Amino acid sequence: MSELRELAAGAVLLAVLVFCATLVLVRRRRYGDAVRAALSDPEPVTRLAAIETVGREGPERFLPSLLWRNRVETDRDAREALARVIGDQDDELLAAGGDERERRRAASRHIRSRQHQQI
Repeated sequence: MSELRELAAGAVLLAVLVFCATLVLVRRRRYGDAVRAALSDPEPVTRLAAIETVGREGPERFLPSLLWRNRVETDRDAREALARVIGDQDDELLAAGGDERERRRAASRHIRSRQHQQI
């Protein structure tokens, strides 16, 4: 009888872990979608807020969106924020290769070097 209770407790624990992992993944995806939508918002203030938020939390995850925004941004304040986050010259990041992991590492190095230059 105690083995059955242990088995049931293990099954419940596994179900809770799966639920929590799913919740975290869904929230992370929704956050990513919201940031990408904000980066392409027609309002410059919304784009600026998204750029500053991404800059504080780690821009490597949003590198493709930031590179695209850097190519098409017209607002002066948003362009300055992008320059602080990824730099003026994003060709180095574009040339980092096709592998996503390699590109993120290159972005991380580039962004950190930009942040140290500003200090």
